Amino acid sequence: MSKDLDNFIKTDKRFSRAANVLTSDKDIENIQPYIFTEETSYFFREFLKSVKGENNRRAWTIFGPYGTGKSLLSLFITKIFSGKEKISWCKQVIDSLPKELKKELNNLIKSNATNYFVVPVSGSQSTFGLEVIKSIYESAKNESWASEEFLNELKISIETYDFSNPSNQFKKIISHVSEVASISSYPKKKGLMIIIDECGQFLEHEARSEGSNNLIMLQYLAEEAINSNKFSLITTLHRGIMNYSPSSLDSQDLSDWERTAGRFESVQLGNLGESQYDLISKTFELNNTIFNDKFFQSNLKKWGNYTWNSISKISPFNLENDKSYWKENYLKFYPMHPFSVYSLPVLSGILGQNTRTIFSFLASRDPNSFSEFLSKNKISNKNFPVLDLNYLYDYFFMGPGTFSMQEDIKKIKNSANYAISNLDDFKNKLEIKIIKIMAVLYSLKSSGSPVKLDQKTISANLGEKENKELEAALDYLETRKLVTFREWEDEYILWQGSGFDLKNSIKTNLEKIGNNFDYNKIIEEIFEIRDFIARRHSFETGTTRGFKWFFTNGNQLKDKINSISYNDYEGYIIQVLPSSKKEILESIEFASKKLDPKFIISVPKETIKIANDIKILTVIFQIINQAPELKDDPVAMEEINASIDSYKSRISNSLNSLCIQNYSQSEWWNSGNLMKINSRGERNSKLSDIFDDIYIKAPIVKNEMINKKKITAQAFKAQKDFINNALNNIGFENLKLEGNGPEVGIFRSLLIDSSLYKKQKNKWVLSNIENDPLKYNFTFEFIKDFIAKNQNEDMTFDEIVTELEKPPFGLRQNVSKLIIWVWLIINKDKIVLFDNGTFVEDWNTVVYDRFSKHPEFYTAKNFSKKVLDNKIFDKLSDAIDRSILHPTQGSRGIKGNEQWIGQKVSDIQSATIKLYSWYNDLEEYQKEAKEIYNNETLSFLKDLKYTRDPLDLFTKSLKKYEKNIDSILFTIKQSYVELLTEIRDKVINELGIKDSFSAQDIYEWSKSLDIKIIEKINNPNSKQFFRDLKQYKNESVRYIETIAGSLVDRNPPKFWDDKVKNVFFENLIISREDLINAYNMDLIKKVGSGEHLRLSDSALLISKDGKLYNEISNSKKSKILYKKIKKIIDEEIK
Repeated sequence: MSKDLDNFIKTDKRFSRAANVLTSDKDIENIQPYIFTEETSYFFREFLKSVKGENNRRAWTIFGPYGTGKSLLSLFITKIFSGKEKISWCKQVIDSLPKELKKELNNLIKSNATNYFVVPVSGSQSTFGLEVIKSIYESAKNESWASEEFLNELKISIETYDFSNPSNQFKKIISHVSEVASISSYPKKKGLMIIIDECGQFLEHEARSEGSNNLIMLQYLAEEAINSNKFSLITTLHRGIMNYSPSSLDSQDLSDWERTAGRFESVQLGNLGESQYDLISKTFELNNTIFNDKFFQSNLKKWGNYTWNSISKISPFNLENDKSYWKENYLKFYPMHPFSVYSLPVLSGILGQNTRTIFSFLASRDPNSFSEFLSKNKISNKNFPVLDLNYLYDYFFMGPGTFSMQEDIKKIKNSANYAISNLDDFKNKLEIKIIKIMAVLYSLKSSGSPVKLDQKTISANLGEKENKELEAALDYLETRKLVTFREWEDEYILWQGSGFDLKNSIKTNLEKIGNNFDYNKIIEEIFEIRDFIARRHSFETGTTRGFKWFFTNGNQLKDKINSISYNDYEGYIIQVLPSSKKEILESIEFASKKLDPKFIISVPKETIKIANDIKILTVIFQIINQAPELKDDPVAMEEINASIDSYKSRISNSLNSLCIQNYSQSEWWNSGNLMKINSRGERNSKLSDIFDDIYIKAPIVKNEMINKKKITAQAFKAQKDFINNALNNIGFENLKLEGNGPEVGIFRSLLIDSSLYKKQKNKWVLSNIENDPLKYNFTFEFIKDFIAKNQNEDMTFDEIVTELEKPPFGLRQNVSKLIIWVWLIINKDKIVLFDNGTFVEDWNTVVYDRFSKHPEFYTAKNFSKKVLDNKIFDKLSDAIDRSILHPTQGSRGIKGNEQWIGQKVSDIQSATIKLYSWYNDLEEYQKEAKEIYNNETLSFLKDLKYTRDPLDLFTKSLKKYEKNIDSILFTIKQSYVELLTEIRDKVINELGIKDSFSAQDIYEWSKSLDIKIIEKINNPNSKQFFRDLKQYKNESVRYIETIAGSLVDRNPPKFWDDKVKNVFFENLIISREDLINAYNMDLIKKVGSGEHLRLSDSALLISKDGKLYNEISNSKKSKILYKKIKKIIDEEIK
């Protein structure tokens, strides 16, 4: 039994969304509610006191690292003091406040003490004072108390802001602030509140720009807030004000910063502790059924007991101030291991953005996030998944490089990755897990956390089963020199240290690289360079075409172009990477020659360093491969990997600039002409122009499902449905296709848009067109001419497909096969199709399927009008009709031919089908017998069997039979009936059946046979023959076929040849003797006589010489014997 973990636990996705002080009332509902911590609760309590006038602490600065909730806190204050306390989001935050603080805030709201004119300001790299006035103006525009005169005054101050006279501006701004504080308090508002989020950006601007005076303006605002009981100021920063000051300040400037900082009440956020853990637990959304699920609770209890026993005696869980908290709360964090809960805030602080990173891990769908863990794990009796440090390592250390790392953390990561790379993912799962746990613990320790990397701590992070193998795993890691145990500290560490000289190794190996260096290979392996799509051309033709990048230096340019196969790609941009002026000149000289238009050559106007950077990067990879000892040197590998990252970045930036951004830094050549390309638009236009010229005869096929190099199974099925309707429903509107399915889309894009299928004189026809809007005629003419030129050659359709893929057509193979079939259907009355030399009678989707997969199997021939005028054509058609309808006794007709009777065929396709339908419905005996036919008939059958080209058949082979065609066909058709007649007569004669002429007579005679005596016949063929004689079912033909087959191992006459026929006649004689012997043996047993007897016409006769006699011998002895036998028979009859 197992259950998905995310059935029990989910996360609140709102915790992953960021916010700022300007977030609207609508958007605020999509972010997580702010959760007050101990520090922010203290600040808010003191801030409310200032609102009530209990102190003058009205200038606040809240600072802390990214992600500590400063913006959310300032957003909450903005909404509450703007009268938005009824917003759902605000209600949730209020409900999360400590009890006494919640009560105090609600009392203030009821007494209207929170009704302020709030001006939110978002920090930016600009002039602080001007942004404050702008924000006051924008906020006041919607206030009823703001007169038009007041707003105009603000507007004039904004428009006439004097950057050259800051002193005067300061006075104006403070005057405005004071005025706003006074005016806004009239209409039941308590005053003005300015909340500046990300205020640090103004201070950074001050530190970088001389004379911005942002610092002094901030100081003046703080002083105004302190001295006024109607104005409050709140700012948020990432660090304390003094931390923004430049390091080169003199004492006077430094005092200005200190003075400003001293005007504010400071609140620092980001201290780790229980509040962070509470934030983690509040992101969980527990399913209510979890508390009643015995399966979950029993597993949780079992895991909890084991976990607490593991952690309760180690740091940090055994510390005096923390132990009680963890003991009471560790279970509520499941599925997170207590060590993961403890580590998450620390890692988020040293690697990410504190609380923001915590929420991102818990609520996002990032790889290795908490949400992904929930979705990928199940709970069962054998598996109780726990999110441990191993999982946190994958998120923080193995992610896509989003986390910035200090140097010491980088070394830890490099050492861990080195160790993991030297372990087998399958064989060393536990060892890899230990390395990851150690890396996280080592990172915690380096940041000051009281953790120890001893065996107990590592053990506490492993499951019960893993701990049994822990000691052996640690010994293995020590033996491999991947970890080191320091006895004097009783701790394990990841091994580090190196003496490798990377710089000298690069220099030595560079000297060994010659000029024949493959730049393109290394770029393709490492970087993703997208093709340039000719957008206009692709849109207008329906065929997406683009130019592929190919990189080389000037020395290799000619050789590289010659090495590119034409069919590899439709177009190439050859980007030259010149290291010298000489290479530039030689490249331009080569590019100015008239080359294949599929090549665009881009030559930089100046030398670039990218070629050398690519060489160095290649050398670094070679060093790694040539010096396996480096794998045991993590410090060296750290340096190497850093170099690789650096060169990759440089090369990537160079390629981006060269290929995508700065078009004007290169000369672009095509077919010997210098193109003007200075912008993206000019480039796109030129690419399309080039393809327009190259593929001038390309048909327009605007159907994305089919017009691509590889199509889906669904698309191919739609093609077959379309072909099926095109073969069977021409003449009907829309080929009887209905709806909007993919096959309908193919029909419209190929036949309707092209006007190939149209209504003429109230009839729908499929035919060639003079007005050719989609340029199909070029392709049709090529197919027609290709078949005509190769009429007597072994031309196969894969050759046509290959040619149509090249310029000037440029058809995708799938589309070319479809268009070929459209052309074949249009010309069906003039074309014969062959599959490996065999005439294709029925054109259907099975043939199309095979054709699409193996066009090399198929050939076609066109025929002239002369064929239809040949006399043999009409005579043969009429003779077939007469042979089918001839009223021959015993004939069963020829199945499958009836549809052709009397029909005058109009083309070689239908004539051939009619002839071969007649031939294929003949019995094998009619085709294979020799003795019954004259030479002319045998020759006719041979020609039909071996001549598979209808053209040859009608114009050469069959012409010589024109005179006697009626008699030939009649002879062949009648031959099987004559065989059955001969079999019937032979049976009657050999068995001596008197006055018999039919199958019914044979059956009547067989009734007298004793089945008990038949069963005593030893010869199985003979026994079966006489059994079958007694099984007549009113079907004479089937009766004769059955009894005949029984004497030749159940082989029916329809499959005989001359040899089998003769065997039958021989076996018929043997069966007669077998029957005589069986009766004789039976009679001898009864009368004790040695006379040989036989049965005929229901009477027992004496057999003297193997002949059957119709009369009894008149000898005395015969009469005595006859009386004895008759007496026995009479007794049996009674």
